[in-house]
Amino acid sequence: MYILDTDHLSLIQRNGEPGKRILAKIATVDRIKLAVTIITYEEQIRGRLGFLAQTKTVEQQIIAYEGLQRTAKDYCQIPILSFDYPAAIEHQRLRKAYP
Repeated sequence: MYILDTDHLSLIQRNGEPGKRILAKIATVDRIKLAVTIITYEEQIRGRLGFLAQTKTVEQQIIAYEGLQRTAKDYCQIPILSFDYPAAIEHQRLRKAYP
């Protein structure tokens, strides 16, 4: 199984060269084995809502809501892994190994 973290998914969503390289790599992987974590979902939603909260004009709101809707659509296309006890232990281990 391949798990995309928030940085990977954000690069893909921005559609720049780094994201295209990631997409080229995962194109060789069976999509059933590709996922994200609920942590990535939470981080992206928090970012989208933070951006939305800072809007001051209707134009900014439109852009913010378009981004939020795009994010919702993205998450309909990929499995989201739970944050259960084994995941919490692994998350702690990784945070210590890669501060």
